[in-house]
Amino acid sequence: MFYQTYGLLETTCGTPFRTAGFDVTPLRVPHYTVETYGFRVSNAGTTLAYSGDSAPSDQLAELARDADLFLCEATLERGDLDGDPRGHLSVEEAVEAFEASGARRLLITHRPAELPLDEGLEQARDGLELDL
Repeated sequence: MFYQTYGLLETTCGTPFRTAGFDVTPLRVPHYTVETYGFRVSNAGTTLAYSGDSAPSDQLAELARDADLFLCEATLERGDLDGDPRGHLSVEEAVEAFEASGARRLLITHRPAELPLDEGLEQARDGLELDL
């Protein structure tokens, strides 16, 4: 039997760390009452921003500021269908955060198959490979 061991790194919100050749910056995002983070991952001038699960917030635009790719969840059909406090985004809210961020490309993730996307929006899927 093969076992891998991973080291744990405790970090502070907004404090970058380096791992596997990448600079990673965790930024806290609202997700119901759970402590949750989005991540900026950079390498050689290319930046990917990943929202994780998040309610609408100014932190999302900051997280994705000028990123090459913003990977953003859009779980909800409509934002008003979520509870209070919020924890997920609609497509419209994900697009709003993307537009406010100045990121170059948006890729929607965490989207139920029964909820379609508007023409022109890209959705993550198993096996998808992108060049950045």
